[in-house]
Amino acid sequence: NLTVQKREKLFCTRGLDSLRDRAVYKRTVSLENAEALWNSACKQFQANGITVFFADTVEVANRFISTHIGEATKVVKGKSLTTEEMELRQVLEQQGLDVVETDLGEWIVQQRGELPSHFTAPAIHLSAKEVAEMINRKFGESLPSDAQALTAFARRHLREKFRNAEVGIIGANAVCAEPATVVSVSNEGNVSLSARLPAKLFIVTGWDRIYDSIDGIEGVQRLLTGSATAQEYTSYVDFFRKPLPDNQEVQPRQSLDQQCSGLDQNILSLAEADLADRGNQLGGRRQAELAVEVAGRWAWPESL
Repeated sequence: NLTVQKREKLFCTRGLDSLRDRAVYKRTVSLENAEALWNSACKQFQANGITVFFADTVEVANRFISTHIGEATKVVKGKSLTTEEMELRQVLEQQGLDVVETDLGEWIVQQRGELPSHFTAPAIHLSAKEVAEMINRKFGESLPSDAQALTAFARRHLREKFRNAEVGIIGANAVCAEPATVVSVSNEGNVSLSARLPAKLFIVTGWDRIYDSIDGIEGVQRLLTGSATAQEYTSYVDFFRKPLPDNQEVQPRQSLDQQCSGLDQNILSLAEADLADRGNQLGGRRQAELAVEVAGRWAWPESL
């Protein structure tokens, strides 16, 4: 398996094994103090105008999100295994909402009416020919079985979904208590767009995603991406802390065209904080410091 070979080489040559002990210690200490850390994080998030909601069951979490979406009908969704387990998209679709998966593999299997076949490669069971046949049949195209052509079509299609979305839903790889920060990693830039373009954002994650502080989280991220996809660093790492004030504009780094590319029982739903405006364009392979759920415009800090 090529991925396994790349992973073994990465861990041996880049010293990722040396990060394990520190990451395990950080994880252990964080989980042992999870309740206190969540309390601390929640106070900070709420001070930033963010609603934090704890759900004891999947049903309660789904009901909270569907209720607080309000009258919006167009939703873009970043890759989230937690919401996959919750079947959140299916719940919202049953209520008549237009919910679009924006991770390329997730989008492909959604269009085929299937579920993901792999955690990190949802459409790994499909050939380019099968994907081309699906797109041509469903969207009236005449695309070849070529990965670049298929990805270009998906980019054009999803670009309009991002532009028109009223609500974004993403997951979180970590929630740090000091300072209160949500960390989300991705490879396609779709999480950044799902979080920053719609007027309202929900971040959904499990209770066990809590960490004590942002210090040392880089090592955790390197182990995460090294283990999952044999990359030392993922393409995008987003840090969310608070929405921008109503009167502050996002300064786009690149055009949207450039940016687009190819539960446990306790679920944290970081839900709504109303900011009136929404962004027009946004981009850049750039770590965003700002955090956290919910609505409106999110800055690309000059400090990063």
